[in-house]
Amino acid sequence: MPEIQDLLESYIHARNKCTEYTKKMDDLKLKIKSCLKEEPLGSFSRDGLEANVKTLYKTSIPKKDCPSDIWEKYSVTTQYEQLNVKKK
Repeated sequence: MPEIQDLLESYIHARNKCTEYTKKMDDLKLKIKSCLKEEPLGSFSRDGLEANVKTLYKTSIPKKDCPSDIWEKYSVTTQYEQLNVKKK
C-alpha cells in the first residue's frame, strides 16, 4: 500500500499538470476561435478534424421552485460561446 506522502505528491503533480494543460487549452481555444472568425462559414472541417463555435444561452435564477411571475421579472439570460473540436 502506497504511503500517503507518495499519494499526496502524485496528487499535487497531477493537479499542477492539469492546471498547466487547462491554461494551454484556454490559449488554444482563443486562437482557434480567432481563426474560425476568418473562415467563410465560421467552421472548419478538413482531414478528419472539425471545429465550430456555437452561441448558447443560459437562463437561471438562484432560487428553486420560483413562482413564474418572479421568474419572468428577475431571471437573467446569459449568452456564451461553446467551441466544439473533434476528430472524425
